[in-house]
Formats: sequence, structure tokens, C-alpha cells
Amino acid sequence: MVLREGDNVFTQIEELAKNEKIPSANFMGMGFAGNVSFGFYDFDKKKLDPRLHEDHSDCT
Repeated sequence: MVLREGDNVFTQIEELAKNEKIPSANFMGMGFAGNVSFGFYDFDKKKLDPRLHEDHSDCT
């Protein structure tokens, strides 16, 4: 899979999994990222708690 700037990583992975009928998987290895949002799912609130991390385009 190749993603372009501005693509939503999780949406693209979910779409790939549905199209390829992949019931579960894990992934690793991001070549680069600008602004990224990571979060933890709060099972009590049934809600994702995302945190934005900005400008990681120059990280090596």
C-alpha cells in the first residue's frame, strides 16, 4: 500500500482490510509523517481520545 500526503492512514488501512477480507492484522513501519493523530480508546466512555502531534516531517 502506498499513501500520499493528506491520506487518512486508518481509513485506507480499513478499506484495504475490507477489500481483501482481512479479519485482523497488525502493521508497522511508517516511512514519514507530517502531522499525526494517535489516541487510545476509552472503553468506559466508548470514545477515542486522539492526540495531535504536529510536524514530524523532518524526523529520521
